[in-house]
Amino acid sequence: MLDTLGGLESQSNYQAVSRLGFLGKYQLGEAILFDLGYYTNDPSYYGASFTPDYNDWIGTWTGKDGVSSRQEFLANENNTQETAIRGAFGKNIGYLVNFLAARGRTIESYIGTTKPSLNGATITLSGILAGAHLRGAGNMANFLLDGTPSPDEDGTPIEFYIQVFGGFQIKYTRDQNGNYIVSDSGGTTPPPTDPNGTFTTAQDLGTIPIFVSNADINSNPTTPDRVTGDIGSTYNYGVDKDDFYKITLSSANYLAASISELSGNAGIAIYNSDRTLLSYDNKPGSEADTVRQYLNTGTYYVHVYQNTPVATNYKLSVIAHKSSESGFANNTDLGTFNGDQITRGGAIGVVNENDFFRFKVNSSFTGSSLSVKLLNLTSDADILVYDSAFGLLGKSLNDGTVSENVTLNRSSGLKAGDTYYVQVNPFGSGTPTYNVQVSV
Repeated sequence: MLDTLGGLESQSNYQAVSRLGFLGKYQLGEAILFDLGYYTNDPSYYGASFTPDYNDWIGTWTGKDGVSSRQEFLANENNTQETAIRGAFGKNIGYLVNFLAARGRTIESYIGTTKPSLNGATITLSGILAGAHLRGAGNMANFLLDGTPSPDEDGTPIEFYIQVFGGFQIKYTRDQNGNYIVSDSGGTTPPPTDPNGTFTTAQDLGTIPIFVSNADINSNPTTPDRVTGDIGSTYNYGVDKDDFYKITLSSANYLAASISELSGNAGIAIYNSDRTLLSYDNKPGSEADTVRQYLNTGTYYVHVYQNTPVATNYKLSVIAHKSSESGFANNTDLGTFNGDQITRGGAIGVVNENDFFRFKVNSSFTGSSLSVKLLNLTSDADILVYDSAFGLLGKSLNDGTVSENVTLNRSSGLKAGDTYYVQVNPFGSGTPTYNVQVSV
């Protein structure tokens, strides 16, 4: 179980540090290392005013197990990370016992049961421990008690860990000091299976949100459904070659689905409820892939698949568009930006209509920034620029016919090889003509 956990958390890298400051092979944070006695005197983690909490490691290391600094912990001095994860398992068991007891329940009362969001998978002690590791014992207890969903900051659902780690033969006991200890139970582990490796076991993302292009320009745009994953890694069931996701459209819409933030190569495809292939995309290298399709009301499947023997992380983003709007799914292609200026004319032909464009930044582009401009307006309009995951990167909201400009740089989302979307949003009932320009 620990081998699988380390592989999933960090590809078994003792020196890994996540973007949120979690450390090592098992991605342990300030809170659990504080509870285990390795770390203290850090006022910023608990009760931080921002979300998600960030591990800044400005506190003090206690010297427990000979570890007196973050560097020594990452170096796995005295095999401390392996000791710490076992201690963390024991702590989480204790917290779970107490949380559940407050509601008159026990861990054992949930073993062998299931929840609707588990797609038929049963709850096991190892799955419970894995869920607590991902989201904390409190969130794991809430899932057991009420089925409360609890994805982590990267969108990984607690159900995924419960399924992936289900079936490892472990047990817990208490020592003479009352501490909980987790160990191998000595039983035979049933053959594990990939939790979302087939159409039948596809992870259900539910009803896909609908993007409204003429919503209030000053508010945040619709957020797509997003989930992070990886493909090509080896788990207890073998190599993870396929990830399937089930989605539902509440009405006939254009749909856009992408995989971005790739560290290697993967592909994406969409199927109907009869499992017939409708569309796919498979660009070379780590370029983002996108499928775009007009679909009727109903159930569909998104398939992320392995393309090369090299494992890769990915971010899956899925969004639909209202009525006849096509937005991210069906737009004007400006081509590939190599550093030379691209200019395209356009016109808003219908009141309340928005125009969408897309362009790709050449994978060999080495510039530090680029500008997306809206020029030669005949009446007021604004622009918004989005990344490959349909996330807003910037917008320009000048009054009247003043030109609009959004600058992208390496720190604000510019990445060679990625695709970007430009939304032209007219003010009021205006129907302006304009030019869209991409330049350095």
